[in-house]
Formats: sequence, structure tokens, C-alpha cells
Amino acid sequence: MGTSRQSLPLRPRPATSPGLELMVSVRQPRQGGRRAGFAGTLVSGVVGPNTTTVLIAGDDAVAKSELADAIAAGGLKVVDAGPLARARELEALGFLQINLAAGEKISWTGGFGVVA
Repeated sequence: MGTSRQSLPLRPRPATSPGLELMVSVRQPRQGGRRAGFAGTLVSGVVGPNTTTVLIAGDDAVAKSELADAIAAGGLKVVDAGPLARARELEALGFLQINLAAGEKISWTGGFGVVA
């Protein structure tokens, strides 16, 4: 692993942040469902030997259901991580993944897998 890139600093994230605004939302007006992830694993559908699992959080059950259906229709697994308040933890997981990839600890097509 090279050391050409410097690691991003890890720090606590606020409950809301600009990063949340960059995540995908099925229903923008109702802020129903959000997900974050590396595009490579979403396109390939795999993380290592596992099918990509998308974690979603939201307060709108209908929007989360629609988002889950769309993700599943694309051949990916879906796990409902709970209310929109959980988006803070999902964002932190995404930030960690980006930091590890930027520091060349994992590849940009790597990630975390959910085995249930």
C-alpha cells in the first residue's frame, strides 16, 4: 500500500451535515429514504464474495419501501437501518470507507459487507 495520499481526519459528525444533502433521496420533499455507498460496489453488485447490501434510513415508511424496492430490483440487498436519525451513523460508516480508500488501505471498489 502506498503512502502517497494523506488520510482524512476522523472527527465526530454533526447530526445533520452537507454530506446528508448529497445522498440519494427517493422523495426529496418528504426526506423519506437515504442511502450512501461507493458507486463501484453498486454497479458491480458485489463486495468481495458478497452481494452488495445497501443500508437505508428514513422516517417515511412509504419512501423507504419504494427505495428498498428499487434497490432490490437492481439485484442488491437492502437493510433498513431505522429512522432518519440513523443517517448520522451511516454517514460515518461511509466517511470511514472513503478515508480507508483515500489512504489506500482498501480499494475504491472495496467496502464493508453485511452477512446476515
